[in-house]
This record gives sequence, C-alpha cells and structure tokens, in this order.
Amino acid sequence: MDASIANPALSPAQALGTLVEHARGLDDPETAREAEALLARTGEGRAYVAILGEFKRGKSSLLNAIVGRPVLAVGLLPVTTVLTAVRWGKEARAEVRFLDGRVVVAEVANVGEFVAEAENPGNAKRVALVELFLPNPLLERGVTLVDTPGIGSTSVESTEIARHFVPHLDAAILVVGAEPPITGDEVSLLARVAAETSRILVALNKADRLTDAERHQALEHTRRVLSERFGERAPPVVAVSARDRADRGAETFEWPRLDGFLDEVGREAGSGLAQAALVRGVRRLSRRLLLEANERRLALHRPLSESEARVERLRGVARDAERAGEDLTHLLGAEQRRIVAELVDAKEAFVREHAQRLRALVGAAPSGDEERSAKSEALRLVEDWRATATREAEGRIVAGTRRFVEEAARIVGRLAENISDATGEAEALEGAALPERSRYYFDDLPSYNRRLPGAIAMERLLPTRSRSRRERRRAAEYAEALLSTNATRVVNDLDVRVEEARRRLERRLEEAISLVLRAAERSLLAARASIEHGQAAVQGEVARLDQVIATLEPWANSEGALQVVPRAEGP
Repeated sequence: MDASIANPALSPAQALGTLVEHARGLDDPETAREAEALLARTGEGRAYVAILGEFKRGKSSLLNAIVGRPVLAVGLLPVTTVLTAVRWGKEARAEVRFLDGRVVVAEVANVGEFVAEAENPGNAKRVALVELFLPNPLLERGVTLVDTPGIGSTSVESTEIARHFVPHLDAAILVVGAEPPITGDEVSLLARVAAETSRILVALNKADRLTDAERHQALEHTRRVLSERFGERAPPVVAVSARDRADRGAETFEWPRLDGFLDEVGREAGSGLAQAALVRGVRRLSRRLLLEANERRLALHRPLSESEARVERLRGVARDAERAGEDLTHLLGAEQRRIVAELVDAKEAFVREHAQRLRALVGAAPSGDEERSAKSEALRLVEDWRATATREAEGRIVAGTRRFVEEAARIVGRLAENISDATGEAEALEGAALPERSRYYFDDLPSYNRRLPGAIAMERLLPTRSRSRRERRRAAEYAEALLSTNATRVVNDLDVRVEEARRRLERRLEEAISLVLRAAERSLLAARASIEHGQAAVQGEVARLDQVIATLEPWANSEGALQVVPRAEGP
C-alpha cells in the first residue's frame, strides 16, 4: 500500500523532491543535500537506529557485539567524536565524508584515525560522517546502526552532535548503566527521541559486572524513572552484556529481546519507517526553507538601501550578542560562586546535623554489620539531601540566568523581526537555562578494614572488648567520611552543571543568531541580483517566492498537513 501527504496530495517522496528543487532555487545547497540524502536512504529501504547515551556507557562495544565484529574502537577514555554509520555492503570497507564535501575510501581497521578522540581531537580533521559497509544479515534487511558521540563528555561539540542527529533517526537504543544509573540528561535526551519515534529500547549494558541483586535494583530503578517521566509510553528496559556477546557469542541476559527489537525495525525499514522519516524530513526542511524564502521576499519589497542597512544593523546586533555572551560569563560566574558558597555552607550544616546520629547508628549495629549499615544509611541521607540541594540550586540558576535569557530572546527577536519563528527561537533559549545532566554517583570509598597485615596482627593481640571498640570507632569514622565525601561530590556536581548551563546558553544564542543572519545576508545578495536585472526581474522573483511560500507553509506550519494517509490500491 502506498502513502500520501494529506494536503497537498503528494507522496512524501514527491514533496521532498519538490523541496530539493526549492532549496536549489534558494541557493541553499546544504538543505538540498540533506533532502537528497534522505530520499536516497529511504529509497533504499534503510532505517537509522541510533545508539545513544552518556559517554563510557559502552555504546561502541554494544554496536560491535550486534554486528559480531570489532569494527569500532573502544577504550577507557571517551572515544567517538563523530557520527559513524554501519550499513550493508557486500565487502567490508569504509567511506569518510568530510565537511568540505570530500569522500575518502579507507580500510575498516583504520577508521579510528577519523572517529577517535585521541587521533582526531575535537574533530580537527573536519569529518562529517564515517560510513562502514559490512556484509551482515541484519544490515542487509535495511538496518543502519549509527554510533553517536557520548552526551556529557568533556567536548560540548560531541554532545551537540548527538542531540542534532535526533531528528534524523528512525529508532533508538539508549545505552545506560548501573553506576551511575540513568541520569537526568539521558532522560532529557530520551524525551527528544520520543518526539521523533516510539521505537525505542533502553539497554542496561555491562550486566555481567553486577550481582543478581544489583542488576535487579538497577533495572527497577531505571524502569521507575522512565515510568514517572513517560507513563504508559515508557520504553522497555533490557539487561545485556556487550562483552559476553562479543567474547562468547552468548545469548546472555536479555539479548534475544534486543535482537527482536532490531528484527522488527528491519521488517519495517522499507515501509512504515521510511514513510515516517520522509514526513518528518518534509516538515523539518520546509520550516528551514520557509524562513529563507520569507526573508528574500521581504528584501525585494524593501529599497535596496534599506536591505543593506538591515543587514548592517543585524551585524551590529550580532556584535551586541557577543557582548551579551561576555556579560553572561561574568553573570553566571558570580552566580556560580554564590551558589557553590551556599552549597558548601549547607553541606557542612548537613554533615554536622547527621554525623553524630550516623555514628550512633553504626555503633549500635550488630558486630560485623557495621560497614553495610554505614553505607546504607549514608546513601539514604545523601540522596535525600542531594534532592533538596539540587532543587534549590536549580531554582537559583534559573533566577540568576533569567535576565540573560530575556536579553538573549530580545536579541533574537530583533534579528528575526518579520520572520515567523522568532518566538520558537526565544522558547529554545528559555529551555536552555536549565542544566540537565548529573555525573554524581555515590562513592563507597575503600573499606575501613583495609589495613597493613602488621597492624591487623597487632590488633589481634588486644582483648576482645578493645578490638570491638576500635572496630566500631573505625566504622563510625568511615560513616562520617562517607557522608562528608559524598556531600562534597554533590556540591562539585552542581558546580559543573552551572558551568554547563552557561555554555549551552551561549551556544544556543550563537546558533540562533547565525541562522537568521545568514538568511538575511543571502536575501540581500539575491535582492541585488534581481534589482540589477530590472523591475520585471523583481516582479518575477516575487511571484516565484510567493509560489514557494505557498507550497511550504502548509508543510512547515501545520502538523496535520503532513499526516501519512493510505491511498487506494489499484486493481
């Protein structure tokens, strides 16, 4: 059965083909290339399955285990810095696509020099995408696995690459772990993914490193977090071990469920998933081109001198925005210092309040159970305090950045005057004010019973009561150290999150300014060219742009205009 776009009556592929023509007509080769790439992959029946998650969750190891060979580098440090797509090919080979349009053929074994952080730090080689072609039954059915840079790594660019890929995916596997469990940033990323597709699986990797009790606890915690956030739409969670699968080919834990998920994606790759990807692409790219077309039309209706003055004014606003970014650095720097100072005071008060009670609890624990009691109670106390401290810190962060967010939205509004989606840009900036990710996890600390053999031997000579008193004193000191150390880790984590809030705000503002400024400058160039050819050329260009805008507006602005509906089959 075929599918069509409800209004106007074009198939999604035909609409995307029309977008390619409009992008070329508007001198927007980047959008044209993106539309053509989407047409090509959906025409081939390929579906993108993104492997997402925090850095060092084992995403690359999981992908290697799925395809049954070590095609991607893994290591102790964050490895992946660019997108890597693994797709079907009769023979194993690699193609490296650069941002300048060059394509280089490489050996699969050598792709590390393009995707690994150690060999391509900060993507200094300007790689856009690495494609690996492998003879594999799953890939032959249409599944293309995409390894993404880990969110939350030291590279802000890597995090943004992963986020920006989300609109292009058809299905996703979010790789999480038990230490630490699923984070707020991973839940936030999952929410973005869920807006694009319902085909999501959450894989608790490295399950072989956990005891049965720890694995059960980690699974239940992850499911509870997802249920609270997504309700009935919460994706399934499975426990897997990439190491077990890769080393022994073992169907350990819940690998069959992961295989079943990928098999289902493969069955739908050439039909439902392809059509849905086309519809999403038409909507996304139409919005981008509509901004360009509207700006060009407005430029033709203005005197050329006014358009030139407008572009110069926008450049001035862009310079103002740079200064606003500098102000943000000072603003959030001062706010960060205030927040951290208050958190340090709150932490010290928290330790003073609970340390004595924790010592007493450990002292009353049965002999031999002191360490377990210390860990359990310290964990509970710190987690309760962390929840309170995080809410308070986030409230201060939002309040402290509100003035900048309002100023940033005003700047974007000035840049985007007479452009329909200025409000959307301002909303994006507002959302960026909230820091999302947390690296905190509870540190057990080395056991207090770890002592030199000589010290242990000397202690055995003491009377039983003396040994017991020493044991409980060490346990009490250990409990207080757990409390203080982990409370300090909470403070340090929140300190980092404030810094991330600043960096994200700056990046979002830069992107919003760049988008509108580029459109304005291109519209000025187009207006000059039309005016040089006379009034008839101007009128012809206006008529052409009116036609483009009339075509794009239903696709870009109406959610209902891009619903896939069945078309009657022929005899």
